[in-house]
Amino acid sequence: MDIREGARKEDPQGWFVICLFAVIVVIILCIIVYLMELDIKAPQIEQRCNPGVCKFNVFTGVKTCPPVGDPIGIQLAEGPEFCTSANYCQHTGYTCAVLADQSLNCAGVCDVPLCRCVQNPSQGAITI
Repeated sequence: MDIREGARKEDPQGWFVICLFAVIVVIILCIIVYLMELDIKAPQIEQRCNPGVCKFNVFTGVKTCPPVGDPIGIQLAEGPEFCTSANYCQHTGYTCAVLADQSLNCAGVCDVPLCRCVQNPSQGAITI
């Protein structure tokens, strides 16, 4: 009587099925990771202000203008940036210009180049 008579015989097909399943799972995970990276790197719609027009940030009110003669215009960052004139505050809701003496001109006319643009105090409290 063989000592190993009661031992189980190894099934080579079982290992093949397990390895094949593991390879398929790894391939599926790689595809998922690739698709997630592809979605993250999807091109964003580029928004620019026209040449000669500045952008301003609604959180800070600060304007940034392109160099004089720039034929491309300035690119808006993602978030709360909008286009406006260097000497006026024209964006809806942010029509008050902060003057040199820190007072507001809610007609939107700046008295210094690149004045800050803020909300009208009647539309909510604002800190200058």
